[in-house]
Amino acid sequence: MEKTLLAYIIGASFLGFSANSLAFTKNVHGITVSNEIVTGMQSATLANIQGVSGGGIVNNNVVSDYGQISIEDADSRANNTIVNQNGLLIIYEGIANNTQVNAGGSLYMELDGRSSGYLNIVRGGTMHISNTDYRLVDVTTNDPADPGNVSIENMNVAGVVTIEPTWLYSPREDFAPTPSTVGPSLITKINNLVLQDGYIDLIAYGPGAQPNRLEINNLSGQGNFGITTQLADNMGDFIHIANKATGQFGLMVNDSGKEPQTTSPLTVIHANSGDASFSLLNTNNAVDLGVYQYKLYSTKSGESTDWYLNTAPVNAGDQQANASGSGTINRTLSSSAKGVLNMAAAPRHILSAELSTLRQRQGDLSLDKAGNAGVWARYTNDTSRLSDNKNVGFKNTLNGLEIGGDKQIDLNQGKLLVGVFTSYSNSDVKFNDGGNGEIRSYGGGAYLTYLDTSGFYIDSVLKGNHLSNETRTQMSSGNTGTGSYSQNAITASLESGFSIPVYQDYALEPYAKVQYSKIGSADYTLSNGMKTHIDNSDSVQGELGTLFSTKFSSGEMVLKPYAKLAIAREFIKSNKVDINDIGFNNDFSGNVGKYGLGLDAAITNYASVYAEVDYQNGNKVETPVRVDAGFRIRF
Repeated sequence: MEKTLLAYIIGASFLGFSANSLAFTKNVHGITVSNEIVTGMQSATLANIQGVSGGGIVNNNVVSDYGQISIEDADSRANNTIVNQNGLLIIYEGIANNTQVNAGGSLYMELDGRSSGYLNIVRGGTMHISNTDYRLVDVTTNDPADPGNVSIENMNVAGVVTIEPTWLYSPREDFAPTPSTVGPSLITKINNLVLQDGYIDLIAYGPGAQPNRLEINNLSGQGNFGITTQLADNMGDFIHIANKATGQFGLMVNDSGKEPQTTSPLTVIHANSGDASFSLLNTNNAVDLGVYQYKLYSTKSGESTDWYLNTAPVNAGDQQANASGSGTINRTLSSSAKGVLNMAAAPRHILSAELSTLRQRQGDLSLDKAGNAGVWARYTNDTSRLSDNKNVGFKNTLNGLEIGGDKQIDLNQGKLLVGVFTSYSNSDVKFNDGGNGEIRSYGGGAYLTYLDTSGFYIDSVLKGNHLSNETRTQMSSGNTGTGSYSQNAITASLESGFSIPVYQDYALEPYAKVQYSKIGSADYTLSNGMKTHIDNSDSVQGELGTLFSTKFSSGEMVLKPYAKLAIAREFIKSNKVDINDIGFNNDFSGNVGKYGLGLDAAITNYASVYAEVDYQNGNKVETPVRVDAGFRIRF
């Protein structure tokens, strides 16, 4: 089994030596070599390696172009080494003294590796620090990992440094889940650290619940740190500055969707003295930790300063990072929580959009003059923006197809249509705060429609739906939380209206409609650990409206354009959603105005087409464009 190296080699050459023209000592065991250039490939897949062991010393060497220098034991060292493009220096054990890593070069520091003198990581250069003894790490258990005990004397970073756990690699390994008891911290020591727009990324060891502890004596410059926290288990990486911190720094915090079980703040940085400032790099200057967003606050005690994560400041005078003045209490939902509520609210709108009115569904049935059976099909496009003006906000774009057929039963004063139909729609749900979802709706049902010769009609529909939901929330750290679940729903509607002649071929066609939907419950967990329970939910909608229509003929064709004006109301105010056992209410009650233009066209006595375009606007929903178009054939 071979040690995994987690990144390798990019950039541009520093000195420009020819890749295969210079010889070097490959086995530096107990001897000293100087001024060698380690470069080139031994074969198509194997780098040229200079191994240093048994107290060996290499002085003033340059490594580049897929060459590699390996310091293999505690008694060996590399002095004044330059790592250029596609070069690699590995300190398994031992000392690297005065090291320069240029653009495209990489330095790996393992186990008891040490850096003395200066260590410069220039822009485009990378360094990887293994903070665990990779030979003893078993990621399939919760056993704590032994620390790597890496120490660095003086470090200047303009490139990228990653501090992370490593292990003997097997492609079939499964990681143990993070235990609830925090393990011992993995410590990396840096005496003097200067950031020159560089980035240091700390990655915790999850199977042992072991966060990083970065111990710095003096910190200066400007740059960014990345840390991992898990407030649900009250653990996280910690940066401790024992002496003085000056400069301006950013902090990117990664966390999960699991809910913290305590309201205690988590301290992530301590500086004994200095005027350094830290600000959050996460989206919206907040960290998604479970249901709520956490902000970075600072508190002073004498000359020392602590930076902590919490939903609100602990003390009245504590300062919020990325903001002026004292912090204020402002509990804001996390992006994942908002995404969950968005997805829970969408089915109600989808069911309403699919069913709609009789005119939108099948056109003007009074134009049918022949046949005692029929088939029909309708396409729907509905683009709506929904918001409860509190927690929920999303854009829903629905595309759907409905196909049905019916049998006509003639009566003394009219006719009765008995029919069945099936439907499918796909909704793209885009969350206002980032992230998206998809809902595939499979439906089928039956309808009974009575058309009286006087112009009166009554339409009843019973429909069942299966909703297949997928969600992808965008966390403030840039990570995502994904999940999928299904729901079943049943909808019943009753609509009635009549036609009132106004003048010649002009008519008013008022109607009233009531619709009830029952949407089943669902339980699921996002990939970031956020647990959700959606209760059974109800929707009761009423709609009153009228059409103003006219009719004219062109040969056998009859055209009937119309304008529509209606108002609808959602009456149900309570639909419960539990996120990490915290209850929320999705309230989309309120009024919606509907305005539309439509056209029904009887092409022949046996065939007709129809279309309607609507605009809808209410206090919680706006539909800039809704389109229904279909055809109907009698036989």
